[in-house]
Amino acid sequence: MKKSGIVTAAIAACLTISACASAPISVAGSVLPSMRDAQNVHQSALRTSVTRLEDTYVEQGWVHRVQSMTSAGGWMNRLTGQSENSDTPIERGVPVAYLVEIPYMISTNTGSLVADASMARLASDLDEADALIRDVNFAAQVLIREPSAVTRASLAEDIEHLERAVGYSRQALDTFNSAMADIAGGLEQSQLAQLETRRARFARDAEALRDRADDIAQLRRTLMTGASS
Repeated sequence: MKKSGIVTAAIAACLTISACASAPISVAGSVLPSMRDAQNVHQSALRTSVTRLEDTYVEQGWVHRVQSMTSAGGWMNRLTGQSENSDTPIERGVPVAYLVEIPYMISTNTGSLVADASMARLASDLDEADALIRDVNFAAQVLIREPSAVTRASLAEDIEHLERAVGYSRQALDTFNSAMADIAGGLEQSQLAQLETRRARFARDAEALRDRADDIAQLRRTLMTGASS
């Protein structure tokens, strides 16, 4: 990838980010549920794993902070029994710094990529990002299996946390897809195949977060049915 191509992509991404940031929407106080104490230890573990995912994704430069309305839309759909529409627009913007300044994008004086460094960094990032998703999935599965002492209100907050994790994982996938496209010309086919295996695993595990949100929403509806019977 020539430097000019990277710069062009960076400029385009900047314009996208500026458009999204020009009118930020905060719904934390009006639409999303207020913070409540977790009703059981498994809820606490789930929320902790989501917070760890969010913080790490932002600190590593894989994502921008998710716009509040993105997670709010999914949260409201879950509570009303609607599955998320796959065509629902998600506010995204590939982090420019990650694609330009990150070590694996360092070029030699001739403008060619340092292939081994590119491969190692992106592979490591994909593995770390996926491990955090797996932690969230595991914590959600444990809560679903052992939902003792939970309330509908506390489960609503769990759903909101999972929706945030969904938003972050989708942003990160966009970033990794862009990174792979940018460095593909400087890698061997075997290296690209290794990265694609990691990327596919990350995408699969990220998609599973939506299923966990649906599962907890169903659990919440079950509690509502039980209370009314």
